[in-house]
Amino acid sequence: MSDILTKSIRKIRESKGYSQEYMAQEMNLSQRAYSKIENCETKLDWEKLKIISKILEIEIGDLINYDKNSKINHHDFKHTSSSDLAVFISLYEDRILRIEKEMDFLREIVLNNTQH
Repeated sequence: MSDILTKSIRKIRESKGYSQEYMAQEMNLSQRAYSKIENCETKLDWEKLKIISKILEIEIGDLINYDKNSKINHHDFKHTSSSDLAVFISLYEDRILRIEKEMDFLREIVLNNTQH
């Protein structure tokens, strides 16, 4: 997994004051197993990513964009594998679907309120 994502996870975890031990406990992992995730020694699968985002109370898509101060440029993606890019694309597609559903719901509320 790209270290862009794992760096964001680490920064958010540290900003919340959570230890690796705490994260590991919440995920039913050993501290060493969690450390391997943050150090890109173990593949971060979709299920673990969902659990981490829940513990950190942040949307998965926001994990990718967390470090707004750093510039993501072509060089950053030059070393990103196609499987990592596929994960990023999937995350953004999921986020777009959620936003579209929310917009449809809000449109329906507006329509119902204007008809009464």
